[in-house]
Amino acid sequence: MTDRTATIDAEYRARWLALVPVAVVFAACLMLLWFLLPAAHDVLTESYEPTKTLRFFYTHGHAQHKWGPMTGFVFAPVYTALLLFYRLMGQLGRISSVYPFGFADPIHDLGTLLFAARLTTLLAALTGVYYLARTLQRHLASTLGPVLAVLLSLSTSMVLLEALVDTNPNGLMIAFLLFALANYAAIILSGFTKRRAIAMAFFYIASLSCKELTSVTLVLPYLALIALGVFRARRNAVEGRRDLQIITLSCLSAFGFYLLINVIYAPGSWVERMRYVFGPLKDPAIWASASQTYASYLLQALWAVAGSLGWAGVLVLIVSLVWTAIYPSSRLLLLWLPFLSHLIFTVATAGYMPPYFMLPLGPALCLPSAFVLSRMIETSTVSESLQAVTFTALTVLCAWMAFCATGLVRYTHTDSLVHTAVTEKIPTGSTINVVNLFSNNGGLPEPAMRGDVLLDPRPLFEIIRAPISDRPDYLLVSSDGQAWEREIKTRPARAAMLKKQVGFDYSTFTSYESLGYELTGVVQPTLPGWCRPHAVADSSEHLKENLLIYHRRGEFARKASAVNAITATTHNNE
Repeated sequence: MTDRTATIDAEYRARWLALVPVAVVFAACLMLLWFLLPAAHDVLTESYEPTKTLRFFYTHGHAQHKWGPMTGFVFAPVYTALLLFYRLMGQLGRISSVYPFGFADPIHDLGTLLFAARLTTLLAALTGVYYLARTLQRHLASTLGPVLAVLLSLSTSMVLLEALVDTNPNGLMIAFLLFALANYAAIILSGFTKRRAIAMAFFYIASLSCKELTSVTLVLPYLALIALGVFRARRNAVEGRRDLQIITLSCLSAFGFYLLINVIYAPGSWVERMRYVFGPLKDPAIWASASQTYASYLLQALWAVAGSLGWAGVLVLIVSLVWTAIYPSSRLLLLWLPFLSHLIFTVATAGYMPPYFMLPLGPALCLPSAFVLSRMIETSTVSESLQAVTFTALTVLCAWMAFCATGLVRYTHTDSLVHTAVTEKIPTGSTINVVNLFSNNGGLPEPAMRGDVLLDPRPLFEIIRAPISDRPDYLLVSSDGQAWEREIKTRPARAAMLKKQVGFDYSTFTSYESLGYELTGVVQPTLPGWCRPHAVADSSEHLKENLLIYHRRGEFARKASAVNAITATTHNNE
């Protein structure tokens, strides 16, 4: 009875400890959960929600988009419940595919949809974090090591934390990947089962059906599992044949899941999306720096790895690599394969390296680091009380670094700078435009706006074509907008892509001064005292964020009817 009680107590302790990384991630992400809401579309990062999902189902899956459809299948039930509520409350009229889509109060109603989608993404990711921690605890027969590995690998990455609360496909992509990696770890540590193999296949396909970024993450693991099955078949015909059947079932299931999620309901749209994904979207001539060299590319990849892991993740990566070099084992090497697969194939094929390309490395690092930390704790002579103190100290440190990461995202965001400009530097009654090269700017989030300032949502090429008297009083140019304008002049392929998309050759654009504007101010981010940038890996780009304020020279009266017409511009090209 005593042994059984001890076992039950240990199980409860393991379950509660597995909630520690979940709690740290959740607390840090709360800062971003309702940030920049309500709004007509999610501007935390590039997202296109909720209209992307609404249009996807409005067109029965034929609305082609550069990202996969899986996020739509997840968000659709959430949106449906809220749309039904709006209909019953009389807030939703006849649904259409153009703004305001039938909503009586589109900013607040769409903002509620966005909040629900963000919350769904965060809850899915937190569930994946807990599931991975508990799976590693069970199959490594260790309580503390897996929790510490998950905490260190996931909680201090600014890139990852931002993704987990964002409606951009990166969030759900990582959430599904966590489940796939947990099932792969279970197979490596405890053997093949049909349930694990099919679950691994489903969550892998669900992840890459959000965004193809994770398509290479499990390539080496699948090849290793096939090789492992063949090797076992030679040693033991019965067990080997069974393992080969299971891995074959997993491969076939993955193929079937992919067809169901991506292809069968709109094959033509899928073909067009693949042409774009593996065409302009992957073309280094469009996206890579004009001065990029092989050495600078590898340096960018190194910084992307650091940014995707955070400083705590970098530390546990070094520790795990050293342990693996000294105490290699077949299971540990197999657990490294998702990390190595994503790193090797991404660096080899990408051609340019934004930090988010390495997003899957944090979840993938959880597997080998959990094995290493579990073995280190097992062989350690340190007392349990000292282990508890060390774990508590690391948790507090990771929590602070996590808050610094999400704080940096919040206080350096373009719309935070716009809010400062609108409230402190732009006079009452002015019309502003946050410069956007691509298409209609659907409107700033309500927290960034002030009632006596009007928004001109036109893209830059429409402002260029308009007479000077019909241009907004102020142009606000973000760091990203400044970079695009510089790079268009040195990357003909990017200028050609934009010309094809919007019908305007931005390489002919010279300056804002040529449009009748002059630079009158610069807004820099202001960080609170507790948010220390040095606690965040790869924070330099965020610290360079600024907002240029251009004011139109001369006095030109604007008719109210023209302003109203501009403000009512639809979101068709969002």
